[in-house]
Parts: sequence; structure tokens; C-alpha cells
Amino acid sequence: MNPNTQTPTPNAAPMNTTTQHAVEPTPAYAFSIFAKTRPALQEIAAITGKTFEEKKGLGFMTDWSLKMALDKVPKPGNDDYRFVATRTAPLKEQLSNPHLSNEEAEKIQRRIIEISKAPLQRFRDHQKNIERLSAAVDSELEAFEEWIANDPEGIDAAAQDGAHDKWIEAERAREAAEAKEAEIQARSDKFRAKCELEASDLEQEIGGALFDTNPEHPDIDSQTLQDFIEYGREHWDDWPLNAILTGPPGVGKSRALAAAAVAHCQRSGRENIEWITGYEFAELVSNLSTDKRDEANARLKAITEASTLYFDDLGSANFTTARTSRFFRLIDERYRRKLPTFMSTNYSTPQLKKIFTATGDSKDEAVRILRRIIGTPAEPLARFFHFKRPQEAMR
Repeated sequence: MNPNTQTPTPNAAPMNTTTQHAVEPTPAYAFSIFAKTRPALQEIAAITGKTFEEKKGLGFMTDWSLKMALDKVPKPGNDDYRFVATRTAPLKEQLSNPHLSNEEAEKIQRRIIEISKAPLQRFRDHQKNIERLSAAVDSELEAFEEWIANDPEGIDAAAQDGAHDKWIEAERAREAAEAKEAEIQARSDKFRAKCELEASDLEQEIGGALFDTNPEHPDIDSQTLQDFIEYGREHWDDWPLNAILTGPPGVGKSRALAAAAVAHCQRSGRENIEWITGYEFAELVSNLSTDKRDEANARLKAITEASTLYFDDLGSANFTTARTSRFFRLIDERYRRKLPTFMSTNYSTPQLKKIFTATGDSKDEAVRILRRIIGTPAEPLARFFHFKRPQEAMR
């Protein structure tokens, strides 16, 4: 804005020689009124933190001050690159595996490039937006000069009858509400980023092979797989609603369980869920009698207390008396705490009962285990998803 432009001042003579008004608006107050009606200025206010509210000692806004404020807006930077480093580290570690096929290596490299490009694109979008707003400053100030020159009475009238004080009060209330909303949004964004990282870690823990499986493969029961994923989205953390995925090997049970677990983690955070396989559980029980018992006990405590437990391939490792006893303690504790468990198994209910009877203390213990998981006809605790090979489902 031209510094020589004549604008009203607090001690200036009335702007209209034919009409006298009790209140003479300052340039800053006039600008605050004008800015409320200008989308570009409101956007500048939002991104720079300026409210254009008249305060003691506030001078008139110039093109220099507005552009300077835009230049000081923080650019996307360190946090984005730390995020990229965290996301790409496990992928780069996978690339060091000498047994990777060329196709697998290319897929991982493409994923690394995709993640790495995101911060640069955000930086470019930010710069483009700042340049657009900076270019809008001159035209907005020209429009203000024209407005204040052509409608002094309207500006003056807006300052009458305490309207200015009411406006200031309303602006402060609006700022407080926006600050609270921004704080909530910041917490939400932080939690979302945290959940995304945790979901990535969980996906690595589960194993990429489960996520690379083609759901359209002729052996995959894609319809039941999709039904369970949708069920999981609707019933995370519900009780009494366990879920049991049964069926022969290779029909998509583990893939469905993995997809539901990662989606759950993206929504709720890793601290709310745990993933374990039958083989890992068997190893933990074996480690209880070794020098690794403290680590095994800590892991067993985590899966026992998880808000939702995903137990993949129950029975994949042969049950022994010790494993059956520890499994009963796990299920019994989760039952008492009303914590849902989603599990997959190649065995039917009668087969599981036979296994638990053979390895448990008694037939009664086998019944108690199954009741903690399945419930009774009068009070069911589980929803079953029976996976079949597509050709069998068509019969």
C-alpha cells in the first residue's frame, strides 16, 4: 500500500463534510470491519494468526506487514522428514534380505519412493498457497482504499451504539472457540499420525505376505473375508462378541484377521490391540521355564489385557498340557474382564474340544475353555465365520 495514501486517523476531521458523527473510526478498526467480508484476508488471518482486531497501538496494516506475516508461516519440514524416516526404515531393512525376489524388491522400493515424495509435495503446496495469498495482498488493500474513500459514513455508522465493543467481544469469543477447536484438531492429527505409524509397525509384525495375498485368488473365500472385515469395523471392542474364523488352510482366514487388526489399529492405536499367532503363543509358554521367562510373562500379560486380541492360527502348534493350561488362563481372564478376542483356526469346534480334552486336566476343562470363547446357546459369546474354498461354496 502506498504510505502517502491519505487514510482516516483518530484525530482527523470528519470524513464527510456534510454529516458529523460522534465516533470517528481509526484506520485499524475500519480495516478490521473490511477484512471480515474478504475471503482472502480471512484466509491470511487464519494462516498467520492475525485477527485484524483493533488494539491499542495497532497501526494500519500495510502490504509489507501482511507479506512479512505470510513469510513467517512455518513450512512443512522436520516432523515430516522424521515421519518418512520412521516409515521407511523397516522397508529399507527388508531390502537387505538377500532372499527377496526382484519383484518384491521393486515393490518395496516403489513404496519407499512414494512415502519419501509426500513431504516434498506438501512443501510445494504450501509455497504455492503462500505465493497466491501474497499476490492477493495488493489487490485487497487497493479494494480497502476504494471502500474507505467511498463509504466513510457506513464505516462511521458501524462504530456507533457500542457496536465496536460488541464486535470485539464476539471476536474474542470466536478466537477462543477457534483456539479450542485447533487444539482438538492438533490432538486428533497427532493421534492419527501415531496410529498410522503403529499400524505400519503392526503390519510389519504380522508379515507382508498376508497383505500381498490376492483376495480374488481362486482358493480365497473373498465374500466371507469381506464380511468379516466389515463385521470387525462395526464391532471393535464390543462384548460379548468374540469372532471365530474357521475353515481349511489357504482360504483367507489369516488375511481377513490381519486386515481387520491393521484397520482397528489405525482407528484406535496399538495400545488397544495385540496380535499373536499359535506358534508365538506356544513359544512363550515354553519360554516360561527358561531364562526368558520375564520377557514371556510381560508379553503374555500384554495379550491378556489387550482391549481386543487377534489370535491367528489357533492350534497351529501342537497343544501340550502346559499350553492348554496357559491358554485357559488367557481366555478365562479375558472372559472375566469382558474383552473380545478374534481368532482364526483350521479346526472345527468338535476338533478343538477333542484337542483340549486330550491335553487338559479333564473333559470339564475343555468344556470350560470353549464356553469362555463360544458361550452357550442361551448366551452366545462368539460370531462364527466359516471360510470355504469357492468351489465348495458353489456346491
